[in-house]
Amino acid sequence: RYGSLYQALLSPYRHRAIRMLEIGIGHGASLMTWATYFKKGVVVGIDSDLRQLQYSQLHTNPRVQLIEGDARALDTSSLKRFHCIVDDADHALQTQCS
Repeated sequence: RYGSLYQALLSPYRHRAIRMLEIGIGHGASLMTWATYFKKGVVVGIDSDLRQLQYSQLHTNPRVQLIEGDARALDTSSLKRFHCIVDDADHALQTQCS
């Protein structure tokens, strides 16, 4: 559904050593996609419940970092900057506006 939009926006970064953050990783399918797409990049995923991950290779991939917690309350001061952030977390309007 968003494939063509992501391709248009992110293709210039595909072969670069970028840092990407995905907020709300659910079962992990999109995080796997990002790790595969950005072969030189590091992808960081934040989710409130990592037990729902269905892709065990995310735990062993050296270019994937998993963080469990509420992204709204997370202390990000220890994280490096990101080239790209995808917010796929809570879809409630109240949460998105806060």
